[in-house]
Amino acid sequence: EYSKSLFKDPEGFVNGIDSLINKKERVIGELLYLNDGRVLERDFIPVFEHGAYSGHTWKYQDVTELLHNKESLVKTEDKYSRIIENLKFGLVEVDLNEIITKVYPAFCQLTGYSETELLGQNARELFALKEDKEDSEVLNEKRKEGVSNVYERRIRRKDGKIIYLIISGAPIFNDQNEIIGSMGIHVDITERKLLEQDLTSAKEAALASMKAKEMFLANMSHEIRTPMNVIIGMTDLISDSDLNADQQKYVNAVKKSADNLLGLINDILDFSKIEAGHLQLEETTADVHDMFNQLELGFTELATKEGISFSCKVENNISHSLVFDSSKLNQVLVNLISNAIKFTDKGQVKISAELAADQGKTQKILFKVKDTGIGIDRVNHEQIFSTFIQEDAGISRKFGGTGLGLSISRSIVRKMGGEISVNSRKGEGSEFFFELVFPRMDEVDLHQDTVPLESNLGGIKILVAEDNELNRLLISSVLNKEKVFHRIAENGKQAIEFLQKDSYDIILMDIQMPEMDGITATRMIREQLHMNIPIVALSANATADDTRKYISVGMNAHVPKPFKKEHLFDVVKSVLQHEDEMREEDAVTIESNASYSTVELDQIGGGDDGFVLSVLQTFVTTIPIQLENIVKAAISKDAEYVRSVAHQIKPSIDLLHIHAVKELIRSIEREASESAPDFSKMQLSVDSFNKLLNGVIKEIQWRLDQ
Repeated sequence: EYSKSLFKDPEGFVNGIDSLINKKERVIGELLYLNDGRVLERDFIPVFEHGAYSGHTWKYQDVTELLHNKESLVKTEDKYSRIIENLKFGLVEVDLNEIITKVYPAFCQLTGYSETELLGQNARELFALKEDKEDSEVLNEKRKEGVSNVYERRIRRKDGKIIYLIISGAPIFNDQNEIIGSMGIHVDITERKLLEQDLTSAKEAALASMKAKEMFLANMSHEIRTPMNVIIGMTDLISDSDLNADQQKYVNAVKKSADNLLGLINDILDFSKIEAGHLQLEETTADVHDMFNQLELGFTELATKEGISFSCKVENNISHSLVFDSSKLNQVLVNLISNAIKFTDKGQVKISAELAADQGKTQKILFKVKDTGIGIDRVNHEQIFSTFIQEDAGISRKFGGTGLGLSISRSIVRKMGGEISVNSRKGEGSEFFFELVFPRMDEVDLHQDTVPLESNLGGIKILVAEDNELNRLLISSVLNKEKVFHRIAENGKQAIEFLQKDSYDIILMDIQMPEMDGITATRMIREQLHMNIPIVALSANATADDTRKYISVGMNAHVPKPFKKEHLFDVVKSVLQHEDEMREEDAVTIESNASYSTVELDQIGGGDDGFVLSVLQTFVTTIPIQLENIVKAAISKDAEYVRSVAHQIKPSIDLLHIHAVKELIRSIEREASESAPDFSKMQLSVDSFNKLLNGVIKEIQWRLDQ
């Protein structure tokens, strides 16, 4: 009776005992609930001997804690199962053969299949696209090795739609720590991938559009500059002839109009470069005093004709040796002065350069352009720096212009580290001003080493490659007037033919020509004919990038069209004089056994030591890698790669006049180009080349470390 009272269901407890004894059947794990909250597990085991019932065994065990733990575990599993389902992550479990053993609802929603349709299926065969199956197999093999991974994959849903997923896969372990399968967590990123594809397509379209625009502008530049070259060149020739007053007036009118048109073309092309982010500075040591002297010479006559006075002033304490892009700064000042003169009916235009601060190694210069012209309304001070915008439409009709000049000037000044501003009132004149900080070089006379050039080109022979008939007429007229012997080739191919039959002192090479362009012709002259004849690019493509390209293929200088005959003659004389100096330098180099020379670098950089050092640093950084490549290629008997690397190294060897290996690298290139190369000989040559050039690299590095 006492035991009976301990149970929540006393009668049920007693009746259960009677029932079990009467039935004489084995019962294991029956749960009995006590009043104090405990739970007992009861086993009833009947005993039979020789087929007859002889008694029974009772077993009672307190399983309260075990049962509570089990219930807690079930609740925890249910909790996390609900969390996973609410997170909408598509979970699926597979065995070692990728057979699906368990799926969660979110995975069914993701793929469009029901749980019944998925269980027992091979996941890879069901979902993977044909081109991805091999990759999926590799990943599954890694999971068998215990490697987890995260990757992107496309799968095909039940409805045939292809979706993009990020999948995190991890191995599943049993109680013995053995891998029995893997689990995959799938997140749908289809929308993001489609957006990425749209953005990529839009970017590619934008780049293609920008490229097409740049090509159009480059072609437009070439096509317009070519006839402009003839117009300006012929006008200069006519101006030098005997003309009466009326004829001179007409010629001057043509020349002024041509100069204005060329200015508009340059503005549009400068704007396109700035818009494309291609504005680059070419910094060298220059003299602000000289620049202002040239500006004064160039604008005084124009200002006088307009009935106004013009003056330039540079403070004496401004250094004569500052580092800046003189061409770009001059462009800004020319634009501001031109505007000042154009918008001033009476009075004066003044430009000045004042020392705002001297920090020893740098100087801050304040540039001002002041006029007494029509002025600018205060509300329009910022607007005038916008592209294609002038203060009002009447200004454009009365004075002309594109509305790009101030926008371009502001972009250049900002690129140089300053900001251009204006003080002005309507009817009271304007003052444009900006400050720039320039590095200061040691005070030297910039012209002390300059050797005066001869004033004529008599006695030299020039080969001209030019396809345009009018340009051929112009160049012939200019050279005939100077009594310079020359021969005209109509394209690069004909120029090479003439060069193989006769000798010339210099070549004027157009770039865009039929049959063979100027760049291809130059490469043939340098690499196949092995000629060092000076070549001057004569092209309407007139950007700094164009110049660098022409120099890189072996040309010595670039004269953009339209050209002034004085500029053309100066460049020709300079190149010829430089070649003479180089021959002398080569002779000295050979006699003194110096390993390299920077004379040509000095010439290209205009005396800029920073430029020379940067090229040398690039040489010692890149050449060792190429040396390692050519040695490996020679050992592996890869003749084509040896030839390719040798061809890449050769221009650097020539640029630094490294005579010890100059012929050796050419010999290696020729040997590697043979149909049946002698690899033993090639390897010996490469080893020798590697040893000699590494010595030069060490010498250059020593100079850089000083």
